[in-house]
Amino acid sequence: MRASFPNRDPELSIFPDGWVTEKTLWTPPKPPARNESFVTLESPMLHDKTMFQQYMVGVGGHCEHYTPPVSYWCSEHPSGGGAFSFRVPSGLTYPHLKDWKSPTKGGIVNAWRPAHWANWMFEIDQWDPATKTIGWSKGGFQGARGNDVGGEWYVENIFEELDNPNEYYYDEDTMMLYYAPNATTAEGQAVKGPPTGKFEAVVNQTIVKLVGTQEHPVEDVRFEGVTFRDSAYTYMEPHGTQTNTKPKPKPKPKPKPKRNKNAQHCRVGVSF
Repeated sequence: MRASFPNRDPELSIFPDGWVTEKTLWTPPKPPARNESFVTLESPMLHDKTMFQQYMVGVGGHCEHYTPPVSYWCSEHPSGGGAFSFRVPSGLTYPHLKDWKSPTKGGIVNAWRPAHWANWMFEIDQWDPATKTIGWSKGGFQGARGNDVGGEWYVENIFEELDNPNEYYYDEDTMMLYYAPNATTAEGQAVKGPPTGKFEAVVNQTIVKLVGTQEHPVEDVRFEGVTFRDSAYTYMEPHGTQTNTKPKPKPKPKPKPKRNKNAQHCRVGVSF
């Protein structure tokens, strides 16, 4: 696992172990680079018996975090669950952090949105060692609902946090891999000498991909008795929200059922 604070084991730790649960000072959201545009269509009405009666989106503004920069949650008056227009904090201050040297070299903050509606990841690009303040410009697009503050959090990929068995840190500038070996056996006996075995680096974000069309669907594919594991990180890749681009049409009487033929007769019997 990547060197992190607090120490954690993603395979064995159970929340809240491995997360900072103490009160944290969050830096307010940064003003967006451009103003936000709002689109609201009042006719035709989408649903007359719910709070979602109109087609609404916001373009630009705080939605600049998304690709494309558009979302219902960036609209002027979103509804549902105490809704408000999307934004995310731009940093945090925590006085118990170590004196990191270069956290901007790949450091990542993982944070819960308050009430645990989603997880956010932020790429550290600012660090003030005097105040122990972390800042970022990229991230927070992994969920659709924003907030001015975050919930519980942890930070990973920091060299000075390489202090727990099985943690690693890779320096991209020097191409050096640092590793903290587990120096005990399952029986608790000390292990002498450097670790044995081999290191494997994951480079592919997608392990298997089936792509078809209506005219030429993927058919009769089976994966059985195979274990898929270990793919490269994807949570900092461009991400968008599921926002329709046109209002929902009025239903037609007795519509004929349609069949998705992009993939059919496929069977998956594998472990992940």
